[in-house]
Amino acid sequence: MRKLLIVCAVVSAALLRGRIPPPSPPGPIRDHFSVANLCGYPAVSVPNGFDEKGRPTGITFLGRLYAEAEVLAVAKAYQDVARWHEQKPELLA
Repeated sequence: MRKLLIVCAVVSAALLRGRIPPPSPPGPIRDHFSVANLCGYPAVSVPNGFDEKGRPTGITFLGRLYAEAEVLAVAKAYQDVARWHEQKPELLA
């Protein structure tokens, strides 16, 4: 059986809040995630570090339909090795 898993960096929360302009034009990966979300493909996002300003970043694992267990297993394996979920960002005063 052939398996497929797509991995992509997560969009910054600052982008979502309108504090920074969105990338232009939309790329094929972002379009794919929009369609995948509407169609019910399983996805999970986990922490993967901090950007240059100390803000948390994430990585998304997207799998084929009905492959929730596989997507969660890959995300857990990544998280167990990377350990980013144990790190905390520095809070600004």
